[in-house]
Amino acid sequence: MPDTESNRLKIAQFCAQEIAVDGRIRPATRAAVLELVKEARRRAEVLDGRRNALTLRLRELGGLIRTAGDLAAVSGSEFLDANHIREALLRARSIEEQVREVYGSFQSGLRQESTESQRQSMGYYNWSDHPDSGQFPGGYG
Repeated sequence: MPDTESNRLKIAQFCAQEIAVDGRIRPATRAAVLELVKEARRRAEVLDGRRNALTLRLRELGGLIRTAGDLAAVSGSEFLDANHIREALLRARSIEEQVREVYGSFQSGLRQESTESQRQSMGYYNWSDHPDSGQFPGGYG
């Protein structure tokens, strides 16, 4: 969605709703909400290829808020602050992002972390390529 004042307020409202629905997350400071908007802007550009926009990947933003809320609770903080959002950004990354950071690509990670027998058995296999395709176990086909 376009990066407008109205839409930034909607991201702030979303943040407040996530906190209210969860019930255990500390109240967010203005700085935390601004950090969340900044992340929504970054994700729109990086993941969605949109400039001057905010992402609508709200499930991901909600997960970020919950992770930051957990960090605030563990640290004993009274409020969810921008530092909690930033730390959550480092922790709440998908497995693909973590593998990419360590190995450069998913395929490179597979090559480095799999055994020879695993590499030999890897490859495309489709259930319909099996000689018994179309047959159900027990002869129900």
